[in-house]
Amino acid sequence: MIIKVLKLRLFLLYSSIFFIYFLSSAQFKNVKEDKKLPDNEEENDSLPPLTSWTLEDGYLVRIASFDTLLPRFHIYNDIEKNNISFSSLGNIGSEYVSNIFFNDLDKPFTDFLPENEFAQYLLTPQKQKFYFSPTPYAEIKYFMSTKKWNENNLHLLYTQNVNKKFNYGIRYELQSGDGMFQQSKVSEHTLNFFTGYTGDKYSIYAALIRNKFRLQESGGIQLNGITDPNLTKPRIVGAYSQLYKFDFFVSQEYKFGYTKTVIVDDTLEQKIYQPIGKLNYVFNYEHNYRTYYDDDTLSNVYRDILISKEWTTDSINLKKWDNSVFWTFNNISYQNAEVLNSVGAVYEIIGNYTFKGYVWKPQVDYYHNIKTVFKSVGTFKKFLYRFNSYYYITGYKQNDFRGTLNLQRNFLFNNFPAYLSLTFDAYRREPAFMEQYYYTNHFIWDNDFNKKDVVRIDMAFEIPEYSMKIQLNAANLGNYIYFDSLAYPAQLKKGFRAYSASVEKEFNFGKFSSMNKAVWQYADNNTVVSIPEFVFYHSLYFNYWYKTALHLHLGYEVYYSTEFDALSYAPVTGQFYLGREMKTGAYPILNMYLDMRVQSVLLFFKYENVSFQFLSDDFYYPVSYYPMNTTIFKFGVAWRFKN
Repeated sequence: MIIKVLKLRLFLLYSSIFFIYFLSSAQFKNVKEDKKLPDNEEENDSLPPLTSWTLEDGYLVRIASFDTLLPRFHIYNDIEKNNISFSSLGNIGSEYVSNIFFNDLDKPFTDFLPENEFAQYLLTPQKQKFYFSPTPYAEIKYFMSTKKWNENNLHLLYTQNVNKKFNYGIRYELQSGDGMFQQSKVSEHTLNFFTGYTGDKYSIYAALIRNKFRLQESGGIQLNGITDPNLTKPRIVGAYSQLYKFDFFVSQEYKFGYTKTVIVDDTLEQKIYQPIGKLNYVFNYEHNYRTYYDDDTLSNVYRDILISKEWTTDSINLKKWDNSVFWTFNNISYQNAEVLNSVGAVYEIIGNYTFKGYVWKPQVDYYHNIKTVFKSVGTFKKFLYRFNSYYYITGYKQNDFRGTLNLQRNFLFNNFPAYLSLTFDAYRREPAFMEQYYYTNHFIWDNDFNKKDVVRIDMAFEIPEYSMKIQLNAANLGNYIYFDSLAYPAQLKKGFRAYSASVEKEFNFGKFSSMNKAVWQYADNNTVVSIPEFVFYHSLYFNYWYKTALHLHLGYEVYYSTEFDALSYAPVTGQFYLGREMKTGAYPILNMYLDMRVQSVLLFFKYENVSFQFLSDDFYYPVSYYPMNTTIFKFGVAWRFKN
């Protein structure tokens, strides 16, 4: 059976490679023939290079990078890329929460609370990349574990420009794993179609995004002292959940201006185009739902049975329509200052589906909101600034607001560029629908929580040449909402404060390099949060080159956090809560890895959690009852094709 599965995997992998390569070659041939280029002429001689960008708020272009670097290539899990400490249910693609308080605070705002636990995995309009690709471009990434645990991660991307202005592409991502423990299988599929037309005056970008997760829900494992994953037993048998997120996004832009005549000298006149500004219209539709099913309600994981003793079929559903209009003024320059301002308005319609009579009688409530937006970015003497703000003037979100000001000072430190930035952020927001109202077989609540308030200050100092960054964070949080020891949402009426300081530094000595990061954090009310006081990451690797054909990093990495109360997880709601049933932390997670670049191909080989072999006589539990995988071998490869 294992051999058959392996053959099928290899067949699908190589078929995908061949198909994309064949498609790239054929499409490139067609483009070249359409443009009638000579055989000895490079197609991109007069064109910009391969470029990628995202659209902030659906209309502001932000250049995006390509993930082609060898360092830390073995860290392919989206959560690990952005967090040196987190708590998850163990399998790739499963729910998680960052143990770095300010990282969790950075999660995007959402009206649909269940997606918070999947924030890093989800492809959203804010993360959507658009491309200019003068020649067909394709990416293939494939990561896998040993066949016993059957973990797979596949990433396929193909994009090309039909001409200088029109681009299209498709992206597909798969994350799946049987899991090391029973009843922990996960599968996640992301399908994405995107296109863009960038004209001299008119531009349009569109994307369709579909994310779907299916997860077996185990409730963790029974604590019986067994340390063989094959012999452990789940606390729930037969339960599963699904999370679905669909987005359709269109952004249009038209640049306004006029042509004027400029007198160059007494005998020569020149006509130039004078821009006035640009108008953007953005439409976004999203559909979100989460379902939970279990035909056995007698498990001791369920404290209450409120509706049906036969089976559980719970559902939460939300739809949202956004219509946004923005006007961006032309650059204003005066002496040492340059400013770019934009204003806009957003009309939101939100349909929140609740189930008053359990799942048979759905009731939908529609909410309408109008939001005003103002943004400004520019330079003043030696400072760069960026200001973003919005305010809800009507609707159930009325008086919600956010204002973020970032100041950056660039200067030389020992003749190397250095950056000092200061960010002020203040916002007030209505609680998510699920925090206010929830009606299911095991949980029912109907709250009247106040709006949440946050005031935050961040300061960062960075010297890229030294690979060094220092960051300080402070926040005051009012009306903070958390899930209490019974897994019900609760609101802290008084405010509390949180602080953090972190240092990142890379050291290079000969052919060895060491990457290091340390975080200290503190919250003055530990009854509503549970975080480690100190978190560390350390990596040491040997750096080897063989001409230009081979480059490798051979090394190890260690993750460590001090001891703290482990969070618990409620499968029914999909939320982490302050159960305080177990301790976690105080356990060094050791990984061994080899990262390689051979020509244009990247590869890695990695042993995860090697420390389990000699440091523990029991499983390590990042979340109560949910153990971390024991030692596991993983392999990954990535190709990029550019014709």
